[in-house]
Amino acid sequence: MAAKLRLVLAHWPQVPEHSMLEPVAVGATNHVFRVHGEPEAVLPVWYLRQYRTQDVSKIQREHRLLCSLASTLETVVVPVTSSAGETLVSLDGHYFALFPEARGQSVPACQLTLDHACSAGEALGRLHYALNQACSESELSEYSTITLRWPQREWVRRLEKVIEAIEQRLPSRALFQALFKPLSQPLLPIQPLSLIQRQAPIKPLPLNPLYRLPRGTDAWALRRAIRQKAYLASSRSLHYHTPTSPLKLIHGDYHHYNVFFDGSNQVSGIIDWDLVGRMPLGYEVVRACMYMFQMDVERSLAFIRSYLTVMPLSFAELSDGAKSWGIYADHHVWALEEVYLKGNLSAKKFIPHHDFEAFQERWKPIGDQLSSSICFQHR
Repeated sequence: MAAKLRLVLAHWPQVPEHSMLEPVAVGATNHVFRVHGEPEAVLPVWYLRQYRTQDVSKIQREHRLLCSLASTLETVVVPVTSSAGETLVSLDGHYFALFPEARGQSVPACQLTLDHACSAGEALGRLHYALNQACSESELSEYSTITLRWPQREWVRRLEKVIEAIEQRLPSRALFQALFKPLSQPLLPIQPLSLIQRQAPIKPLPLNPLYRLPRGTDAWALRRAIRQKAYLASSRSLHYHTPTSPLKLIHGDYHHYNVFFDGSNQVSGIIDWDLVGRMPLGYEVVRACMYMFQMDVERSLAFIRSYLTVMPLSFAELSDGAKSWGIYADHHVWALEEVYLKGNLSAKKFIPHHDFEAFQERWKPIGDQLSSSICFQHR
């Protein structure tokens, strides 16, 4: 593998021949390698990305978009041009691109402050504005959108497989099961969507008083999967939504792993554009609140209000974004399946260490405060 990667790197003469190559564990979608020389303080650092997709037109479209955005946004990190004048190199049926290191640093979610939230919100607003200035209507149609519809029974079965896989890898299944008492109410049978009725939220799983909260990602993953399955199997859950707000071009994966901050807590770099596509703008705003702030009300409000100073949305548009992301989040099993069914341990960082809760319940405190906010007056 190393010899192959060095053949690829030879297409960029600015990279020293004997540079060091290190796999990056945080790459959850593509294979990423850190490229640097010795000493690091003198030589620059690059990141070599090996794309999983074989759709070369998709990668080329992404690169054209980045180069266009970089003309107005200095936070956008663009690929390095090879000796052949291209940003993409192919070898043995795989595609590679070289990116410079983003300016600033990634900040863990637990360390994000109100200053970070305000800067990230404003940066996302500027990014959304630039994205939708960069594409014509015909170009916009080339990007995909997410259909917000899920077969209820299939998703319950997928979670059952995840639960079984997690149970098998725990060192002591019997000991871990002692963490839980039975659900306070039996799971309701799966019903046709036409029979879905409003019911009270699922109560939290009561803990055995002899034990504290679960420790470790595997324990939390099992606990969350059990609750998510219970929710999706019940008649309380919805399984489709048609957005009412316009579909616009979005980054698709805007969160603290892909956003970098400088020493003044201002956004200095935005990376990883694999999920760029067409969705309601509010969808990405609310999605970022979940990943970056875990729906903390104060920081989420700061983020949203800063966004709105740059990219105005009506309350109806933001609410539709919350519904769109909310139903997606309720059905989100990617991280669980990547880790426990596909062995992609780099996706483990996306499994929260708290209970699963239907998204609209998490959004309500934020939405209630925004509903009367001055941010939406006269819009």
